[in-house]
Amino acid sequence: MVLLDAGGSGSRELRVYASEPPSTTTPALPAGVTADTAAIYLALADSAARLDSTFQRERTALNTDALAMRREDRRSSAYRSRYQAFERRFDAATALRERRDSLHRRIAALEGARPGLAAYRRALGTTRARRPPSPARRVAVTGDTVRIALPSGSWWLRLGDGASRRIAIESGATDTVRLR
Repeated sequence: MVLLDAGGSGSRELRVYASEPPSTTTPALPAGVTADTAAIYLALADSAARLDSTFQRERTALNTDALAMRREDRRSSAYRSRYQAFERRFDAATALRERRDSLHRRIAALEGARPGLAAYRRALGTTRARRPPSPARRVAVTGDTVRIALPSGSWWLRLGDGASRRIAIESGATDTVRLR
């Protein structure tokens, strides 16, 4: 059980993310790179990989639909409706690609600031990107405190748009965490 002191936060949202369990084959961190920086970097890389996979699937589906629509009568109302739906999907895919590209720019900036991160990610292999993401738990914070029960392990907490903080939960323990 964790009691969070949000310090008069008003109405915000607490997000709780499970940390990845430590691997026995994890390579050493590059010199000058903290565990938190590496975790953020790997989370960004995993997110970019998932966005890229989703974008590639949607792009393939859009290309298939565009080829099929070439044979239709463009003057019909059915074509107009189908084309409008196609445009909405195209716009959504474009927004997805832009989010993916934004993540790639953030990743490149981290790699430039912390040499060795790209090699560290390659040394970890591609299994991280294949694992399903840990679902976030979202808890509305309407006062100064919120109680949340978490199983033992390592967790990331984020209040509103503030900085993330990692905590370790021991089995059967009750703890107070101040997030301001």
